[in-house]
Amino acid sequence: MIERRSSADDRRLLGEMLLEAGIVTRRGLAAGIEEQRLRGGRLGYLLLRLGQVTPAALYLFLQEHFTALSPDLLEVLRSGPAVDLMPARLARFYNMVPIRVEDGALALAVATADSPRLIPAIEELTGFKVDPIVCPPSLIAEALERFYPYEVEPGVLCRASGDNLFILSDRRRGIRPLRPEVVRSEAPAADWLRALGAEAIHRGARTLIVEPQRGAVRVLFRGARGEESGLAL
Repeated sequence: MIERRSSADDRRLLGEMLLEAGIVTRRGLAAGIEEQRLRGGRLGYLLLRLGQVTPAALYLFLQEHFTALSPDLLEVLRSGPAVDLMPARLARFYNMVPIRVEDGALALAVATADSPRLIPAIEELTGFKVDPIVCPPSLIAEALERFYPYEVEPGVLCRASGDNLFILSDRRRGIRPLRPEVVRSEAPAADWLRALGAEAIHRGARTLIVEPQRGAVRVLFRGARGEESGLAL
């Protein structure tokens, strides 16, 4: 079972560490603690929002100490954040990741505090009170790439793991292969690959060979027993 520190313990630990690292002044820390007393929230996010810490210095500090400060959040962020609560495009655009919902509050990993209207908008979108937590940008980028695959174009998803995904057909999303003969010459490469892949399946081929030639392209379909059929485009 993961032990959870009280907000007072978190405030004291983080504040002392930031002071020792020279990232915040005593006056700045006092302002952040007072803001936390009045309105609640995480000290790191409040210090960033109030301009009491320099973003670059805070990021370097968190990069080194985030494991000790928030081991439970780090584990969830790397293993299974609540990605279903937020569209991928929104998460990527604002560089944020929904971590988990606990006691009716959504812990949200963010890299900046520059958009004051963002948190209320996310609360309206998700129906949860949002608890923004400043995380190292590299950690957020890692989670975004892993749990929000980047769709280069419809049906072509790139993942940080290298296990990319190419969707041949999905009627719900309007992704379907055309016959190779009707694909436009200026069509994206994915359209051509989708058309040739579907044609290979239709012909029962196990191997697909594309040979560029002068003024044309020769496509060879080879079956499991070595039988071949061709197509000139």
